[in-house]
Amino acid sequence: MSAGAVAGLEGRSDEAIDLLVAAINVFEHRGAHDEIIWCRMWLGAFTADSERFADAIEHTRLGLALARRTDSTVGTVYLANQHAENNCAGDGSAPNPEKLVIGPSEIV
Repeated sequence: MSAGAVAGLEGRSDEAIDLLVAAINVFEHRGAHDEIIWCRMWLGAFTADSERFADAIEHTRLGLALARRTDSTVGTVYLANQHAENNCAGDGSAPNPEKLVIGPSEIV
């Protein structure tokens, strides 16, 4: 996870995405929910940086759903923010207040 985050922060988004997806696969086998939440947050950011907005929205949606299911307050706050940013960037309408409201149907 750390290697993926660093790669993304250094502008190597494709490498970051590959590393983070691989990390999620490991964390899923271990039931490491907090780590998966952070991977989804980073994936949402780096796929958006690569202008892959549909992927970015899906990563943050999945992360937000997991954060809410596991009562991760920090994960919920970070991913709700990232999800809203990705939705706005994805449809090119920032600011778009209705996109900032995340309804239950979007996190299930």
